[in-house]
Amino acid sequence: MAPVLRELADERPMLYIKSHPKGLEEGVSLVEVVVHSEGQDLEEVRKEVESAIDVLEERLRAFQPVELRRSWV
Repeated sequence: MAPVLRELADERPMLYIKSHPKGLEEGVSLVEVVVHSEGQDLEEVRKEVESAIDVLEERLRAFQPVELRRSWV
């Protein structure tokens, strides 16, 4: 997962991307990934973050099954 996150962060330097391992649940590794950005236009920031999450999901699925739970703060 780390190489995928680094690659995405390099491609989108305006985003902060960080992973936090959360342990195992029913034999499945849980990892929280934070994608953060700031800007004047909230809608534009939201689009950029959503786009990055979509790309991340696509790239991770190439290696293993992925289940995403999105939340906005």
